[in-house]
Amino acid sequence: MTLLGFVAAIVAALIILRLFLPSLDKTIDSAVREKDVGLIVAAIDKQRTAAHVNLFNQAIRRLWDAYERSMATLLVRELASRHRNENIAQYWLKQVATAEPVLLQEVLTKSFFDAHYLPEVAAQCGKVG
Repeated sequence: MTLLGFVAAIVAALIILRLFLPSLDKTIDSAVREKDVGLIVAAIDKQRTAAHVNLFNQAIRRLWDAYERSMATLLVRELASRHRNENIAQYWLKQVATAEPVLLQEVLTKSFFDAHYLPEVAAQCGKVG
């Protein structure tokens, strides 16, 4: 196989994968319809581990901006459980505490927040994490 043939095969495989694998956006849409953040978590878990933090952030941002705050907060809980020391996890914990104190109490719970929130890390975060 020539180099050109090899490159063409790789491109074709990537196109086929893109067509058949659901995008995160489609998964989020399904999760909102079904009110099931487990769909998002499962989709993230199928990706390479190095991408998980970024994918959680993308999903949380999309849900947050769409005012699906309860679902976003459930994902914040999952993100903080798995990646407590990441700046973006601390940003989202602080965001929930500041903007949605009722969800802090009802979804995160005070004991979870107290165990996972690191003010010194959160202080390093800017306006968008």
